[in-house]
Amino acid sequence: MGQLTDIELRALVKAGRPVAGRADGDGLTFTLSKTGTAAWVLRYSVVGRARELTLGRYPDLSLAMARKRATKERARIADGIDPAAEKRREKLAKATAQSFKDLAEDYMKRAAPALSSATRTETRRYLDKDIVPRLGGLPIKAVTPAEVVHFVETIAARSPTVARRSFQILSTIFSHGLAKHLCAANPCAGLKPAAIIGQSARRPRIKLSVDELKALFTGLSELEPQIALAIRLLLLTGVRKIELQGARWPEFDLQEATWTIPASRSKTVGPS
Repeated sequence: MGQLTDIELRALVKAGRPVAGRADGDGLTFTLSKTGTAAWVLRYSVVGRARELTLGRYPDLSLAMARKRATKERARIADGIDPAAEKRREKLAKATAQSFKDLAEDYMKRAAPALSSATRTETRRYLDKDIVPRLGGLPIKAVTPAEVVHFVETIAARSPTVARRSFQILSTIFSHGLAKHLCAANPCAGLKPAAIIGQSARRPRIKLSVDELKALFTGLSELEPQIALAIRLLLLTGVRKIELQGARWPEFDLQEATWTIPASRSKTVGPS
């Protein structure tokens, strides 16, 4: 017979004070959290290491039922089974059974906020337009290297540039999944877009001569003042167009003649 009684348990719950662990015997303990959640926990050890297994909540799991379940789990432990570790493996297996869309949304919720606003917007656009419509409904483990190759080739038929960027985003999301133990492997590992669809053609850099620059600045007077000023700033600073479009007055120090672009808006210095 255990040490606890139903009368004592009801009194503990009614009192509402946290209970770290009231022992019933042989590792079975009653706990009560600060928020009032009462539960049964079986405490045991495996190879000298302490383990805890939550059996259920009280009063859904009564004292008598908790004792029966604890007896069953002790028998399994005696047979060399670690029920807490088994429960964790089952939870992981359930998580890995989710769809790729679920994994992508988990990435956007937990990891993407650290990216610059421009990168988050770009990533969301690629996900919504190309990646999720093609791969979103697949279980994570169904996105194999062969599936990735087919995906890249399909996108490349329309735009090799989009295919390469989509591959990068796909690989990043699976790396996030690996870190969170939501997937067992990154199907993009070992693959390179260049090997799948060939090398990208280098975009020729525009180099204006002195005469061309003079002609450009002369022609600025014919444009709207704001557009002309924007072109001057782009030429003088070399910033990206999106960085200029998102500029805010607090970023400028007119006395020091400086413009500081926050890392959150800068693709060059911000998180990637």
